[in-house]
Amino acid sequence: MGDTPFCRLPDEIILEIGSSLEASDLAALIRTCRRYYDSMQDMLYNVAVTYTLNSGILYKEQTVLQWAAIESKQRKWTLAALVRKGADIYGEGMLLGTLLHDVAASGDEKATKLLVRSGIHPWTAVHSAPPLVHASGGGHESIVRYLLYDAMNIWQRDAPQHIMTFEESNRVTIAWDEAERQWALHEALSRAARRGHLAIVELLCQHIDVSKPCLTGTPFTMSASIGGSIEVMQMLLRLGAELGPSVLHKLLIMAIWS
Repeated sequence: MGDTPFCRLPDEIILEIGSSLEASDLAALIRTCRRYYDSMQDMLYNVAVTYTLNSGILYKEQTVLQWAAIESKQRKWTLAALVRKGADIYGEGMLLGTLLHDVAASGDEKATKLLVRSGIHPWTAVHSAPPLVHASGGGHESIVRYLLYDAMNIWQRDAPQHIMTFEESNRVTIAWDEAERQWALHEALSRAARRGHLAIVELLCQHIDVSKPCLTGTPFTMSASIGGSIEVMQMLLRLGAELGPSVLHKLLIMAIWS
């Protein structure tokens, strides 16, 4: 379509046409001619901020921002562009809890940092454990480190400190006391041990006394036995974690069948 008379129309006319289109049609128009990309991309994002997609693979309506958070090819540019345009980052994620949960679980460090800087509390939870837990279970060490050591300071320093509406507060911000933080750390360690993520187990053990009972109710060594990592089990035992009869029984069964 690059040589058609339509493509040779002045930019102001093309922009006028684009202003009346929905996001999907506008995106299709941009793809028809390379020179439209620079002149109309900004318009596309303006439309996309408030646009709702039809039910997709998750069988529920989703905003373009929610879609971009779970699509690996879209997170690099589309997510960042929509956040800059003022898209509502405080809505629920499509997979777990918030958008931050979705990107942390997927292992996208850049998107994780963007959403924390933009206002999502790094320890937030909406019907879910904090993002740290999902990042630990996924084996994303750099994100776990960021959430443990840097995210809170960056959120306090850089995030917009506006007074949230009641709806935003309900959807996103839950005050975490130290007891709840410890539970989250225990759950994160359990998931990392269950999936054999040695580096993350080692990192989390710096914040947890594994010689004491796990707050989730499942012994750390039981989680390690489920994961089947000898290195994880050895580390936990070296740090004082107890085996207990149930874990010993499971290890015996595994030894018989191995």
